[in-house]
Amino acid sequence: MADTIVFRKTGKEAEFQSDTYGFSTIQAVVPVGPIPSGTNQIGKTGYTLKRISTSFTRPADTTTYAIGDAITNSTSAPVPFELDLSTIGAVAGQAIEIRKLAIVSSISPPLKLLANVFLSSTTFAATNDNAALSIDDTTMELGGSWFNCDLQNYTALNHTVAYSGIAQPLVLAAEDTKLYCTIQAANAYVPGNVEKYTIIGWIALL
Repeated sequence: MADTIVFRKTGKEAEFQSDTYGFSTIQAVVPVGPIPSGTNQIGKTGYTLKRISTSFTRPADTTTYAIGDAITNSTSAPVPFELDLSTIGAVAGQAIEIRKLAIVSSISPPLKLLANVFLSSTTFAATNDNAALSIDDTTMELGGSWFNCDLQNYTALNHTVAYSGIAQPLVLAAEDTKLYCTIQAANAYVPGNVEKYTIIGWIALL
């Protein structure tokens, strides 16, 4: 006997009937109705991919970073750098995915940077530049995302190190649209005096 599938809509229900090789009829009743409005819609598919960036300048010295050191904007009063996703259409509490992340350095030394980037939907106390990166337990337990940036490219004037692995999901805080970020050296890197770093993210708004 041939496999037959019959679809019949009655009122607010859709009924499927299947009769295959003499087995008993199987029915599945699925509610059919309007998709409710709101940010999280049943049946919603797809995403919007956006690019966002921010920059900061490291201190005026060339002290070598050890593996695990923080790369920040100050040796005494650092702050996390911020990506304000409201500028690309995100709203507070929205689910997102970070599809790609890159760090562009304003110099091109013989030994290029390898780095890890930590992104959090809540702010945290930044670590002094050239000190071992430290992030409090509460921030870590909220489930930020780490990005191991090890894909290097360079020109005579600058160089880039990027993450292009598996997309990382995050949910923005209920009252905020920003991601708070810090960089950790992953090699013994000799920086430039007031070297500029530009962090670029390719974000999927879900």
